[in-house]
Amino acid sequence: MEATTPGTDLPSKQELLDFQSTWMKRAGAAAVIGAFIVAASVVLQQVGLNVPSGKSDAEQLVFGHAHSSRLVYSSILQALGLITFLAPLLFLFRSANGRAQRMRGAFAGLIILGPLAFGLGLALSAVGSTKAADKFHTQEPAAIQHARQTAQQAQQSQAAPSNPLQGKGKSTTPTATTAPTTTTGSTTINLNGTTTTVSTPVTPDQAASNARENLADHINKHTTLLIVGGLISTVGVLALVFGMIYTNLWAMRTGLLTRFWGALGMAFGLFLVIPIFPPIPGLVLWFAAIGLMFLGVWPRPLPPAWEAGEAIPWQRREDDLGPPVSERGEAETVEGSGREVSETPLPEDGDGGEQGQAVDQYGQTQGQRRKKRKRRG
Repeated sequence: MEATTPGTDLPSKQELLDFQSTWMKRAGAAAVIGAFIVAASVVLQQVGLNVPSGKSDAEQLVFGHAHSSRLVYSSILQALGLITFLAPLLFLFRSANGRAQRMRGAFAGLIILGPLAFGLGLALSAVGSTKAADKFHTQEPAAIQHARQTAQQAQQSQAAPSNPLQGKGKSTTPTATTAPTTTTGSTTINLNGTTTTVSTPVTPDQAASNARENLADHINKHTTLLIVGGLISTVGVLALVFGMIYTNLWAMRTGLLTRFWGALGMAFGLFLVIPIFPPIPGLVLWFAAIGLMFLGVWPRPLPPAWEAGEAIPWQRREDDLGPPVSERGEAETVEGSGREVSETPLPEDGDGGEQGQAVDQYGQTQGQRRKKRKRRG
């Protein structure tokens, strides 16, 4: 796929049409296949699985260990589908670039980088998550046991006799009442009007839960493959957002896409960083529709700019001047006479009557002026 860069001449119409005839069907097939693969991978990740929420890293790792094979296969499948989107997006970019002098062909590198890095990052992240889940599964029992033992020891030391008058005889037994009130990490004890606040250790269950989350966070932050996959995926997302917005914008300006599908493509690209709408289903919908258009099975034909081999910008309704001159019929001949306002109007009824005669700047008709000249004579 050859492209032009700003400052160079655009390809000829025939070159552009030849390029389209060679790659359009292939790009359409890639878009439809990629949309099907990504949709299948999403279904494989969700159906029949109780996916935990993203609030607990420990639960995520436990889930990942229990379904590691399925999650890795579905993530790799989704990555392949996203990489397949590269073909239709690059084809649309090249087609618009061949029609617009101001487009920057050097941005084709970002168009390629977006789907490629996004898909590769997802695959690496899935494999890294599996390794982190295996580490967590191995280290979790020891971490929980140590946390429970520590919490039990703290509770036992807290439960030791702390009454300074205990064991001194019954006559010195205080009449004060003990009313423990558990707050966040503290207990208030009233002794003879004196208030003492001491720390309350967490329960063994709370200590075990905290230990699990701390261990999961530590493993996630120190799994190299997971970190690298996340960085590559982030770069891919940013490049894909740029590619979707830039390509769809120029596709609309050159008339290759309608305003509806161009704006929808830009919105679905933006949703990758602003998740107002689920981004992956949106990309599947857009690429599937574009692929069907390229394959020629969409209910409506492609815009005329494709067949013309040149840019045909969409015309605003207020700028509509009617059909082209070549499609208009022969103009009807309008008979009549034209004269300047200052000229003396000529009678058109043939009888010289004053009815229907034009009036000059003094408010007199031609007949009135003739009668006036006769009286003067």
